[in-house]
Amino acid sequence: MGLNLNCQNRLCLGIINVGFWFLISLLVLTNKDYLNENLRTDNPFLITNIYITYISLQFVFDWVGARLFNKNAFNTVWFIQWLVGTLLQLGIWLCLFYLISFFSFKGGLFLSVLLVLLVLPILQGPFAVLINLNHCYTENNYKYKSNLLIINTNEKSFTGDVVYYFFRKINVISNAIRSSNYYSIESLRRSNSFNILLKTNSVLIIWNLLGVLIGEAFNLYESEKIELKVLYFASWMTVWSFISLILLTKLSHNSVYECDAIAKNENRSLMIKWIKHFPDIVGENGHQNPLKQAVFYPIPSIKSRLDALKTNSIRTINFGNLTRRNLFISWGVFNLSARSVHCNVGRPLLWVLPPS
Repeated sequence: MGLNLNCQNRLCLGIINVGFWFLISLLVLTNKDYLNENLRTDNPFLITNIYITYISLQFVFDWVGARLFNKNAFNTVWFIQWLVGTLLQLGIWLCLFYLISFFSFKGGLFLSVLLVLLVLPILQGPFAVLINLNHCYTENNYKYKSNLLIINTNEKSFTGDVVYYFFRKINVISNAIRSSNYYSIESLRRSNSFNILLKTNSVLIIWNLLGVLIGEAFNLYESEKIELKVLYFASWMTVWSFISLILLTKLSHNSVYECDAIAKNENRSLMIKWIKHFPDIVGENGHQNPLKQAVFYPIPSIKSRLDALKTNSIRTINFGNLTRRNLFISWGVFNLSARSVHCNVGRPLLWVLPPS
């Protein structure tokens, strides 16, 4: 099954949006000497002005994503959610900025990032609730021994995921899935995510810290001026996150196949129906081209998932959906493109919990 026109347009928007911040970041990193000489760091509002510029430019892409692809989504509720999500991201970035300023000694930037990355995973659930304006309720799933947080949202592509809500694991799920015939099979799929949640977040923290160390090794953001240091750091980590989108997607496929394999053992026919129905929810169906699917789509196509169901092999490398989860975790490294990919551009709730 190929992509319909709307999916193709959204993919193009995501590529343009991510590519825009990738090129801007490269431009900054390759013109450090010019910026060091000409950018006025005595301006107390420099960082504020940089952030306002970022938000203003990103808003254009968000507007296109919300207005053109779903005209009913661009309304007062959407704008309030956009504003809440933007303020939450700003709060994380301000914390990181002040930590970097405070820990001015050698290795202070690494320590600052580590502290933020350790805190971010436990905020994923609360942030989703805040962006959705607290339209949710809780339930206990006694069969699968999990706590449910059910989100009432008009965002059709929202599926939720297993996340930390402060210090406890919780299954965040949309009201549409909770009330559907597929709830039981999706709950069974997510039982695997419960078991590997700590491993998934640990891998992503290590991955982002590796990017920090590589940047330090090549002096990519070395500067005596904290404002420029943060600007260069954000630019490098945006480039690193772009690399992540390419390298981690194939690994994310293993997680999807493993979850499907677990669920098929209980109800194979329902699992097959759910796989076939899933693209109608998230608005994407992988890609018939294996290379494009391996780069752009962490959730494989119907055909790929059904083919995987026919085998009984165990996926030995299963770290969860690293690509999608890193979109939120990378808030902790100033990733400018964290809300720019095709699955979440212009969709505030999906900035925190993209389809998975």
